[in-house]
Amino acid sequence: MTGRKWYFAVLAILLFSCATNPQVYKNIDAEIGRGSYDAAVAAMEKGQSSGRPIYPPKNAIMYYLDKGMLEHYAGRYRESAENLEEAERLIYEAYTKSVTQDIASYVANDNVKDYPGEDYEDIYINVFSAMNYYYQSDIQGAMVEIRKLTEKLEYLSVKYAGDTAKVDEYSQENNAEIPRGVPVNISNSALARYLSALFYRGSNRMDDARIDFVQLRNVYDSVPAIYSTPLPRSLELSGDPGRETNEELAVPAGQARLNALCFAGLSPVKTENKVYGPLDTRVSLPQLTSRPSVISRIRVEVGGGPSFDLELLENMGAVMAETFKARYNIIVAKTYIRTIMKYAISVGGGVAAANVADSELLGWGVALLGKLLTDASESADIRSSRYFPGRAYVGGVNLRPGIYDISVNFYNGSSLVDSVKHSGVKVEAQKTNIIEAFSLR
Repeated sequence: MTGRKWYFAVLAILLFSCATNPQVYKNIDAEIGRGSYDAAVAAMEKGQSSGRPIYPPKNAIMYYLDKGMLEHYAGRYRESAENLEEAERLIYEAYTKSVTQDIASYVANDNVKDYPGEDYEDIYINVFSAMNYYYQSDIQGAMVEIRKLTEKLEYLSVKYAGDTAKVDEYSQENNAEIPRGVPVNISNSALARYLSALFYRGSNRMDDARIDFVQLRNVYDSVPAIYSTPLPRSLELSGDPGRETNEELAVPAGQARLNALCFAGLSPVKTENKVYGPLDTRVSLPQLTSRPSVISRIRVEVGGGPSFDLELLENMGAVMAETFKARYNIIVAKTYIRTIMKYAISVGGGVAAANVADSELLGWGVALLGKLLTDASESADIRSSRYFPGRAYVGGVNLRPGIYDISVNFYNGSSLVDSVKHSGVKVEAQKTNIIEAFSLR
């Protein structure tokens, strides 16, 4: 292949991109808005079996994440566990594959590659996998999921060190200015610590539960920009170090503790942000865009027992935005490197055209056209899962052991938005008793 043909062949490859139109999810979204999660799963399966599946093969991780979450909301815990586990496996495979790639792999637009999953998706998989195990009476399995989540967060600050080293080497060799990202400022999750503490308490491992509640408070203290609301009252600790206690630990003898874990709104999604990049080109970067929820208050009513309000434990959207920084830093670097390479190709094409036609004007025109095509070709990879919740609320109450009918009411101000009924809930002493409810509006 001649030099000129090589330039334009590579440029043609670089210009290729694809994205899924959000409209393909409208039937699923409509069922979610009605709280009809079984119907949402059915809508997803119908869309996937059509002639143009809404999740093409390169978006397999998105498919397993979304399906697993919808199945969890629908109470189909075994199916949810299988799909979330598959998503986690594929995310790990994608990461281990990327570790072996060199800087040359950066030249391909991410849209043409298999979607690798985001760190925040990989982290929150384990929360809902843990709950899937809990509902299948496998507390040990649930604890394993929480430990995996904690390990992933602890590893996040150094996870992309290899990519950063490659970028630094490229910058030095090519005298290129590549932006440096902002460090990730979170290594623990209040939600994970909360669930871990409840599982320990239900297993009568009270000191381990106490340690997790202390760690939970430390999460709030260490990253106040993310955990900007007060610590829920039932989790406030008192007592000397090593002997701390709270409402969750001080359950009266003969009583049982019922905990409510409820989720409101939907997680952020990625959208495109066009900015000026190197050599005065336009580049497109993904950004997380929140999806505001109408839910402002959640109240739990227990038939034959007291009612209580829930408090915000974790703004999952804020945690997602913070963990997104880790891979975002590499996305920015890759985008800049790709843009520089595209620009070099367009300039090289201009030089080749000028030499062949013996015309500097033609060479200048080809180079300019290449730059314009470079600008037009850049599209951010805005693929992401759509159905994680946005906020987690918690609360609890002491009850006599027994069977209860429970309503979880979601409000916008004083207006009731959703009501989720749990009938015949068995509340046992010295056990983990959790009810979940969702309103994704």
